[in-house]
Amino acid sequence: MSLPRTYRTYFDPHCAEYKWVSAEQKLLEIGHAVMHGFDLHECVREILRSHSHVSEDDVHLGVCELISAATGNSSGLILLRRNNTLDVDIDLLIEYLMRRYRVRFAPDSGHYLADDTNKFCRQELDEINGWKVAAGQVDWHNLYKFGNFVAFPGDAELIREYNLRAAGRNKGFVSHIVPEPWYGNPANARVIILGDAPRYDDFVSRIANQALRDHRLTEEVAVRLFDDFGGWWLLGGGCFYDSTYNLNGFEPPMHPMDLYNSPTYRHWLDQFRRWASWFKIDDQAVMDNVAVINATAYLSIDDEPLAAGLLPSHYFLLHLVNYIFINNPETIFVIPSERLYAVWQKILGDSMTSIMASNRVMILSKDNPRLNLSPRNLSDKEKDLLKRRISGK
Repeated sequence: MSLPRTYRTYFDPHCAEYKWVSAEQKLLEIGHAVMHGFDLHECVREILRSHSHVSEDDVHLGVCELISAATGNSSGLILLRRNNTLDVDIDLLIEYLMRRYRVRFAPDSGHYLADDTNKFCRQELDEINGWKVAAGQVDWHNLYKFGNFVAFPGDAELIREYNLRAAGRNKGFVSHIVPEPWYGNPANARVIILGDAPRYDDFVSRIANQALRDHRLTEEVAVRLFDDFGGWWLLGGGCFYDSTYNLNGFEPPMHPMDLYNSPTYRHWLDQFRRWASWFKIDDQAVMDNVAVINATAYLSIDDEPLAAGLLPSHYFLLHLVNYIFINNPETIFVIPSERLYAVWQKILGDSMTSIMASNRVMILSKDNPRLNLSPRNLSDKEKDLLKRRISGK
């Protein structure tokens, strides 16, 4: 992935081609490149290496002019006088730009810059949800299928490149099993766990998914994940777990999501059942009000969620969390460890600062490798707030 024009077109205000392209078009092209893994720092440094007559102040001014265009605040020259380093201002350009940069998948495809990042409607969220596109790639009757890499648009190439680099280190992301962007419906939940990468277990994934080749069982799971009206991936409803609906013909009773054989999903199901016990709340009331967003959708083999870098799906997570923050003021976020706080800071950028300032995020104990949601890790005030939210009050 690279920029479609010469680098100086974007960052050298003193060259002729810089003036031929509007600031908005430059931002769109940079946003597309950054979203697909392009290194903007290296791009700017390449100008300085390849053109000895171009000074660092020249390209720094070009970066500041783009920050000005992205934010609508101050001129590039005024921003340059703040005496930030060039690398700091490149990071700020990426931060400001990617909050505005969005890709629409339906009804028409195309990218654009949002006019106001503080206004975000549900229709726009649905239009930029690339997991709707990915849902159409799923083979419902075989969730574990070699050669069928289901991915958010733009993710697959970056995941493949990373897996090639990670070969031989027993690390990477599994490409032959359906990804897990989140569990439940984050657009409606009152408590959202900002989680880790889903864990891959080869035995569980291979053996358990054989059961889903029974069409009756497959459809029960698929409807809750990928259905056009109620599926999780489409943010169309559906609670984390539904104990009110029994499958016919099974004794003891079996519920639809009992067949979803994800080790990470089972972990959170166990944690939420413990919440129900700890807080003395009905199990289903808890399940109706919680959701988990994974820090990457792709099942990890002993790897960090951002090992492959920020993917297009991560930029959608940025927009999803912003949508929730803006439109669901009662929703609170729980980060189960300090390590994951650092991960989500990278995904959310300055949006994390806004969430922290609003006192709508709880960060559990520093050393919590098992991601245990025990109330012992929370203050009395946090426990009271959490109990009220998960009980729907």
